[in-house]
Amino acid sequence: MNHFLKQVKTRSRWIVLLGVLALIAIGLSTRSRLAGQAASTRNVQEDRGYGWVKEVPDGDTIFLSDGRKIRYLNIDCPERGEAFFEEARRHNQRLVQGKKVALHFCRERTKDRYGRWLAHVEVGEEHVGRSLLKSGMAFLYIIPPCGLALENAMASDQREARENKRGIWEKEEVFHVPVGEVSGRISKHVFTEGAVSGVFQNEKLAFLDIGEDGARHLRLVIYSNYFPYFEKKGIDVPESYRGRRVKVWGRIKEYKGKPEIFVFTPHQIEILD
Repeated sequence: MNHFLKQVKTRSRWIVLLGVLALIAIGLSTRSRLAGQAASTRNVQEDRGYGWVKEVPDGDTIFLSDGRKIRYLNIDCPERGEAFFEEARRHNQRLVQGKKVALHFCRERTKDRYGRWLAHVEVGEEHVGRSLLKSGMAFLYIIPPCGLALENAMASDQREARENKRGIWEKEEVFHVPVGEVSGRISKHVFTEGAVSGVFQNEKLAFLDIGEDGARHLRLVIYSNYFPYFEKKGIDVPESYRGRRVKVWGRIKEYKGKPEIFVFTPHQIEILD
């Protein structure tokens, strides 16, 4: 009987020991999995990161040695085939090629639709986007909520470059297109102007139609989630623009055969009268 009890106790101890070892194994596996998840989302959870620049494909994008592609916040540089594309790319290259850069990510929108991380980038003490704006190699381009902390500073950088006719602003006219001709500039950056001949608004968005002689040549699209950024500037979308003559900047898109510009902040529209 005593021998039997000893066997039961010994077997019970082994069962308990095996259970403990199983729990430890599960714990280690879970910790390893969570660590892997933390590593893969490190750049989402932290405001700041670092990387080495391997390639500079254009003025507002860099490729890092670890495979990440970074799109600069708050600016938009000329695209390939547009005036000042190569000048902007070379300026960016001089600043960052082969160097270690600091990355300040946008937490609210971590990547764009092309899979590029959205970030302010610094090399040493220099903010790369601001350098491009100050030299006239980029346009101010803010898509809230990202980048608002530097909105005023970077707007000032662009204003300084424009007043001193640096870079793009020395030959600003190459981007000016009569509103009746914007349909021929799909995917290109343009400045154009005209009278807001019609407006429309629902719970999702507002349209501003720009036309001449009763024809609609261009539609400006402003989504309602961006209205608060206009309200902060004292602008009521769309009523503040109704019947006004405006100058607008942006990239021409096409929808059902008609040209459009998506507008995200008041920086893109100037009321002329």
